[in-house]
Amino acid sequence: MLKVLNHLFLILILLFSLGQCRYNNKEIPNVINGEIDLRNWDFENGNPIPLNGEWEFYFSDLIFSGTKPVDPGVQKTYLRVPSSWTSSGGTSYDTFGHASYRLKLHLPPDKKLFLSSSEITSYHIKFMNGKLLPSSGNPKEEPIWNDWNYREVFPLEGEEVEIVFWVLNNRHRNAGITQSIYIGKYEDFHTIHEQKLYLDAFLFGILILISFNFFILYFNDMSEKENFYFALMTFLLSVRMLCVGENFIYLIFPGLSSELEYHIEIFSLQTIPLMVILYLQSLYPKEFSSGIYKVLQKIIWMFILISLFLPFYYLSLTVQPFNLVLVLLILSSIHSMYLTLRNDRFGGEIFTLGASLFILGTLNDILFSIRIINTGYYASYTIILFIFFQTYLLSKRVSIVYRNNRISRKIAENEEKKLRSAKNEIEVLGKLKDEFLKNLSREVHNPLTKILGYSEMISSLEVNPGIQKYNEEILQNSKKLSHHMNELLLLTDLETKISIHRSMSSINDMLLEVLMDLQEKIRNKNISINNKMNKNYFYTCDTKLWQKVLYEIISNAVEYNTIDGTIDLNVIEHENHFELCVVDSGVGIPREYINRVREKFFKIDSSKGQESSGVGLGLFLAEKIVQLHDEKLNMKSKPGLGTTVSLTHKIYIQEDEI
Repeated sequence: MLKVLNHLFLILILLFSLGQCRYNNKEIPNVINGEIDLRNWDFENGNPIPLNGEWEFYFSDLIFSGTKPVDPGVQKTYLRVPSSWTSSGGTSYDTFGHASYRLKLHLPPDKKLFLSSSEITSYHIKFMNGKLLPSSGNPKEEPIWNDWNYREVFPLEGEEVEIVFWVLNNRHRNAGITQSIYIGKYEDFHTIHEQKLYLDAFLFGILILISFNFFILYFNDMSEKENFYFALMTFLLSVRMLCVGENFIYLIFPGLSSELEYHIEIFSLQTIPLMVILYLQSLYPKEFSSGIYKVLQKIIWMFILISLFLPFYYLSLTVQPFNLVLVLLILSSIHSMYLTLRNDRFGGEIFTLGASLFILGTLNDILFSIRIINTGYYASYTIILFIFFQTYLLSKRVSIVYRNNRISRKIAENEEKKLRSAKNEIEVLGKLKDEFLKNLSREVHNPLTKILGYSEMISSLEVNPGIQKYNEEILQNSKKLSHHMNELLLLTDLETKISIHRSMSSINDMLLEVLMDLQEKIRNKNISINNKMNKNYFYTCDTKLWQKVLYEIISNAVEYNTIDGTIDLNVIEHENHFELCVVDSGVGIPREYINRVREKFFKIDSSKGQESSGVGLGLFLAEKIVQLHDEKLNMKSKPGLGTTVSLTHKIYIQEDEI
């Protein structure tokens, strides 16, 4: 028993020290006479600070920004925040009504800070430096939390900031700003919220699993009623956890009414102690058979009926009286826990330790709710320690999960081996394919060269016009076939090439040569070439390959242009590189194909747009060459408005106009 008491003493110290170590033992400034100076406060410690202290308070008056003088008839007082104006000391204010709060903040320069008013549970309107900020609530329908944005933060502007709150209370027993308003960095608010949210979600999941587990145990053996009461207790606790702290319930049910959420919270709060009594009486009937428990059960049932059927205001009035019921239950339980230890009941020490944690957490919640201590709500967490000793079956489930994970890992490893083997086979097939294309291209190239030679020779002779017509068809298609074979040869070379041979080359000369090669196509479409390059640019590149890039870009600009269209050649100079831009007035490229036109063998379906010639290698080869030169090829296009292709050149020399 002494060992258990020692553990309880250590846990008590730990629990009540949690709320005292949030600000690195540095004294937090307080609001004095409606002002707070935070110019020397270090906001880099990761913790927003509360703006607690004496705010300016105007009951039944709605004041505006301090930049405008307050009506001399308005009575200014100071009220501590957080607190209810119904319990403000010597001055008596009506519970229902409206009031204004005002605070002036002196902030450090060049610091982006935010204010969080997320826990003001009355309808309120906010002003910052006279500017209206998003409000909470709806006074027409008079719900206390309707349209309440729980995670509401807004940025503070300037070094001198004035905050004004208009607060309306029409249904709650606690009127005014009853929770602390915090200031800090946005990332700190976000981090704290996320951490608490993840913890709440994690604990909620554990409680639900435990609840279902004990429901299953009960339905397998209904004589063990402690399993049923314990399952109900953990389920109600999980529901309450959704409604407190980070209000995880709004993520699950975004459209939930805040008034309904409050009814759920109070109902679960008042039902959990009833389940605790029934559970303890089933587990240790002799120790928890005192008549006080029967009286407490009847009182708790009365509170439960109130939470189910009475309006919101009466529900809020039950909170403090119910805390007294909890205190009576705790005092009675302490005596019964002592009896379980004295009678050496099975699991008595573990039960006492867990129950004591729950009692300490409950006491902490009561004291925190009435602002005697500044810790937080921990009852939902401490009860988890109380129920761990009954989760043996869950450990078996976890072991099954681990075993399944090991089996899945082995299966995944086997599948990965198969994938690697398949990948190797694909690579081998790819190499065989490249070698085949290379050999095929070379075998076709020599006969094709002879055909072109004979055809060109016939073109120079005076022969029958019919024969000459056929010869021109042979010559034209042979050139096209030769071009395709050259592209296939270049493809196999580029896919194995790891380096290039650079030399200084004139971009202008390469463009001129490309235009000469394409002059017949340009003339047939009556396309105007607008050369806006006023300098001669020299670029260190593999001349033959780079000219291929320019050829593919301009060839596409000609092929997909319109009759009487235009092609603009322009250069945009940057600090360490220039861009060659080719702009055409053609049909453009559909948006869904703009990133695919550079894929190997890709051709736009003729049913989706203009039918393309070739085998779909031109832009793919150009992209490969550009990558070998460590440059970039960019494309922009809109159907019907043409296409712009820009090509970067990093290492270059420019000369005056030639």
